[in-house]
Amino acid sequence: MDLSRIAGGDHLPGAWLEIDLDAIGHNVRALCHKLSPGTELMAIVKADGYGHGAVPVARAALHKGAKWLGLGSVSEAIELRQAGITAPLLVLGPPLKWQAPLVVENDLRVAVCTYDVAEQLSQAARLGGVTARVHVKIDTGMGRLGVMPAAALKFIRRIQVLPNLEVEGIFSHFATADDVDQTYARQQFSAFSQVMSELEQTGITIPIKHIANTAAGITLPKTQLSLVRSGIAVYGLSTVEESKLQLDLIPALELKATVSYVHRVPAGSGISYDTRYVAPKDTNIVTIPVGYAQGYSRLLSGKAEVLLNGKRYPLVGNICMGQCMADVGDDLVNIGDTAVFLGRQGSAYIGASELAAKMGTIHYEVLCMMGDKLPRIYRGQEANRQGLGPS
Repeated sequence: MDLSRIAGGDHLPGAWLEIDLDAIGHNVRALCHKLSPGTELMAIVKADGYGHGAVPVARAALHKGAKWLGLGSVSEAIELRQAGITAPLLVLGPPLKWQAPLVVENDLRVAVCTYDVAEQLSQAARLGGVTARVHVKIDTGMGRLGVMPAAALKFIRRIQVLPNLEVEGIFSHFATADDVDQTYARQQFSAFSQVMSELEQTGITIPIKHIANTAAGITLPKTQLSLVRSGIAVYGLSTVEESKLQLDLIPALELKATVSYVHRVPAGSGISYDTRYVAPKDTNIVTIPVGYAQGYSRLLSGKAEVLLNGKRYPLVGNICMGQCMADVGDDLVNIGDTAVFLGRQGSAYIGASELAAKMGTIHYEVLCMMGDKLPRIYRGQEANRQGLGPS
């Protein structure tokens, strides 16, 4: 594979993200196979597809079986519409009132949990001669957004009579579905089920109901309902042991860079800002153009490793804004060699979960924090299908 051609010039950028869209497709197929008849998959592509690129990921996911796409904001959803994506798009958070015309113009579904937003959507839809479709968010225990269960019936009755407004869906969000102890998740589902039962008893029919993420949908199959919303699993990662989910997921993103400098330093040499690392012996220090400006956190200083020629080496000294250093001892590394900070090289592998553990965070953040800071190179048959592969 000629990466220089993909990069659009004679040379690769100093650092880049390499994204396998076939892995996205594989993961989506694996998730679809876990769904019950009548349940559809919503691929979550918010935060620019968790740093992978929302439009290419969305196209790959839809091509391999996803029926819905979940976004975090109106602007994210409009980007997909402008790219020609016509699938149902649900903005998982409530829009601002002034965004109501944009929601209607772009045929977006949005979460609703306040009357004034529903009213603005109704007015915008009436002026446009269309129907605004909304999904009512119920707070069953996440404590972030949503109508409280005890107030759900009254709220839905109030907004369902608004002109040009259709309550198409009702949903909630698990706070602990990935935990080993699922007691709290079961309590949340019970609260959501009670709301749905109360609505049915009063003759209110809402066709689309959803609460499950990947983990809940598989380990608590009764929660699948109309949709399962899958986020991190689409990208090949999980918050639950894959053996429990029985999913063969393939991570789609790798962070790579080109070695920019190699030099020999004598014992006692300080490396990087604050000279927190001092070479214990004569050694070869490799400089690589990756730092916190590229989304590779300074919190990894003195903790992380990099792959060079299929072997792990420690990153030493403080990670800089746009560079970091590795101590390779007496091993031979050349300027121009490829370094892998996240991904596989030969039989060696560094995963997002490993980096997250060293930073004291979660792998979601690892992916998102570098996604918009580096050029992306797409590979695989799906990339070729989308016109993103080698020219």
